[in-house]
Amino acid sequence: MTLRLVAAALLLVLPARASAEVKHSVTTPTTKVVFVDVGQGDGVIIKVGGRIIVSDAGLTGAADEMHAALEDLGANRHIYRAILSHAHADHVGGFTGLLENFGYTIDAAVYAPHHHYERTQTNVALMDALAKHGVPLIKAKKGDQFFWGGASWRILNPPEGAFQGSGDEANASIAFRLRTHGSDLLFTGDIERDALEGLVKSWTYGQAEVFLVTHHGSNYGSTNELLDKIDPVFSVLSTGPNSHGHPGIHAVDRLEQSGTTVFCTQRNGSLTLTLAAGGAMDWRASRQERPWWSLADGKTGTCVGR
Repeated sequence: MTLRLVAAALLLVLPARASAEVKHSVTTPTTKVVFVDVGQGDGVIIKVGGRIIVSDAGLTGAADEMHAALEDLGANRHIYRAILSHAHADHVGGFTGLLENFGYTIDAAVYAPHHHYERTQTNVALMDALAKHGVPLIKAKKGDQFFWGGASWRILNPPEGAFQGSGDEANASIAFRLRTHGSDLLFTGDIERDALEGLVKSWTYGQAEVFLVTHHGSNYGSTNELLDKIDPVFSVLSTGPNSHGHPGIHAVDRLEQSGTTVFCTQRNGSLTLTLAAGGAMDWRASRQERPWWSLADGKTGTCVGR
């Protein structure tokens, strides 16, 4: 048995219910959500009820940006839950850097099992780092619900056992609805049409106030059916220079036609959303404050050339 396999064997996998807290309402005055500018990738930090939850952490090299944003939120090098949306480097690579280079502790990591976590240098390094630092893994599937920090976290994808084939790792993304201070936020990872169809059918929550645009604005995500169903007030494109054509021109057109106000991390920088009791929302940007696109102003610059 190789050293890597020994380390992986030490990972503790918990059922979803093992991480559930007693259900209660958010009693802290605000929830903060930071969409970190990690370049091409996703990295989101949520502080709610005194808990720090990190949903993806960008590429391995994005650990510096994630650490700086976590410090600003007073994380003190401690993460309550790390959500690994799926086994792509531009989503989960940064967690390795947080553990190995910055000395973070993570109480538990939430993931949807897929064999791709056993492949690629980035994924193997991440699994080894989680094992080395004794981070338990919590398997998540559609229908699970958590109450971290007093907010409601509902898992919308993947269904148990679904999307396990080669090339299915994007559709195996953890998609979830966060409900806090009367607002709904939707995170969908890199899911594409097959998984989006199931998510659209299961979305029964009305309007989503905030939407992290699927797959960095890929033309194969953020379908008209999804946008019609969630009718997002604000949307965030988390993207940077890339060879994939993100954001795609068709996806951008659909977002504009939906009437949502769009921020782009490549244009606006890191975005901090503060949600207060009663539904008040405040957006702050590390670079350009004005949204990249809105009905009132149209485009206010380019987003990776768009």
